[in-house]
Amino acid sequence: MNGTLQEAINENRARLLDELKRGTPMKVALLLEKEGWSREWACKAVQTLEVKYNPAHLHDGSVKNQEIREKLQMRASIGAGLFILGTLVTVVTLLSALAHGGLIVIAFGAIFSGASLWGHNYSRLKKYPDRRLPIYLPPKDSTGSRPQDY
Repeated sequence: MNGTLQEAINENRARLLDELKRGTPMKVALLLEKEGWSREWACKAVQTLEVKYNPAHLHDGSVKNQEIREKLQMRASIGAGLFILGTLVTVVTLLSALAHGGLIVIAFGAIFSGASLWGHNYSRLKKYPDRRLPIYLPPKDSTGSRPQDY
């Protein structure tokens, strides 16, 4: 690409906004890189257009949308972990009590709260699509960058 980054963005704005409406920022950056844009320019162009124009028409904007999505994913993961842990404790103590006698620990609190936490947050993820912005990281060696390293 000849010229400056801003000129390249201005020249391709309509097409890039259309691509961002249909695809994720990461995919659009990869597309630009395949078209010959440098990774640095592709990432900066996509970041600029995504944040400034919000082409996916996200209610809270691109950056806030991603923050909310990441919080929901974390809470859903914690809920799934609690559910699995509660189930494991229950199954292991049940098998141990059946084989050797002793107490059975039924971790219904962890099971129910984990399932509830996972279900509540996982269902809300649909409202917040994954639109991570591509971040340019200079290559660590002199061989250049590879699109699959995003």
